[in-house]
Amino acid sequence: GWIIRTVAEDLTEQSCKREIDHLFGLWKKIKRKAGSVRAPTLLQRETSLTRGIIRDLFSDKVDSLLVDSKVLHNEIVQYLKQIEPDLLERVKLYSVETPLFDEYDIEAEIRSLFKPRVELPTGGYLIVQPTEALVSIDVNTGRYTGKKDPESTILKTNLEAAREVARQLRLRDIGGIIVVDFIDMESRGNRDKVLQELRTHLGRDRARTKAFAVSELGLIEMTRQRVRPSLWHSMTAECPTCHGTGRVFRPEVVVRSASWPCGSIPTWRCTWWNRSPTSCVSSRSRQASSWRCATTR
Repeated sequence: GWIIRTVAEDLTEQSCKREIDHLFGLWKKIKRKAGSVRAPTLLQRETSLTRGIIRDLFSDKVDSLLVDSKVLHNEIVQYLKQIEPDLLERVKLYSVETPLFDEYDIEAEIRSLFKPRVELPTGGYLIVQPTEALVSIDVNTGRYTGKKDPESTILKTNLEAAREVARQLRLRDIGGIIVVDFIDMESRGNRDKVLQELRTHLGRDRARTKAFAVSELGLIEMTRQRVRPSLWHSMTAECPTCHGTGRVFRPEVVVRSASWPCGSIPTWRCTWWNRSPTSCVSSRSRQASSWRCATTR
C-alpha cells in the first residue's frame, strides 16, 4: 500500500505517478540486493541532504533555484529527471565570481532571523518574542502614522504585517501557539481583511496552520504544526549572564549592590569593576582618593 501525506495535496496526478514509480523501482532494487547479500549489510541509506531539500521544498511555486556547485547541480538535475523533469529549467548553475551568499546578502538575512524586531516596508515593524507557552508577535506603526487617514494607514500596516508574519513563521520554524497583536482598527471589515490576508499567506506553508477569528481585544490566535525545533532552539543556547531573560541590571544598580560589602567606607569614594561579559562599571565618583575597594566573584 501507499501512504500519501497532506503535503502532496497540490501535486498533479502525473507528478504523483512519477514519485510512485520512482519509489517502486527503489523498492525492487532493495529486494534484489537483499536476496544477493549476507546479513548484516546496508541495503539502503537515507537520501542525501540535497535530495531531501529538493524533495521537501522545491516545487512549481519556486521561480528558480541557484546552485554554486557543479557537483550539487548535477546531483539535483539527475534527481529531478527521475521525479519532476518539468522543474529542470528552473535549476541554474551560479558561476559569477562574487560568492552566492554575498551577492544576495543571505548571511544578513540569516542573522536577522535571531533579532526580535522585523522591519516592514512602510516603516512599521514587528516584535517577535518566544516564551515557554507561546510566541507573541506585536505589530507597531513606527514612524508611519498617516495623519490624514489613520484607519487607512493602520490597515496598510496590518496587511503588510500579516504577510510578514506568515513569512517569519516559516523562516524561523516557529510552531505551537502564536498570538498576533495587530494594531487596533475600528472597522470590522478591515479586521476581516487582515485575517483573510494572513490566512492566504499561511496557505503557502507546508506545515499545518490555523488562524482563528479576531478576538474582542484585536488579537489573532493561531497554531502551527511543529515540523522541527525552531531556529532559536536549534541554533542558540541560554545566555549565562541574563539566564534567558534578555535583560541585565543597569550600571547604577550594579554599583549600588556592589557597595554593600564595604561597610562604613563611603560609597561615593569607592571604585568598582563588574567583570560581567556585558558591562564594565566604574565608580560614581572619579575623585582621587586613598580609599579603594575591589570585589571579586
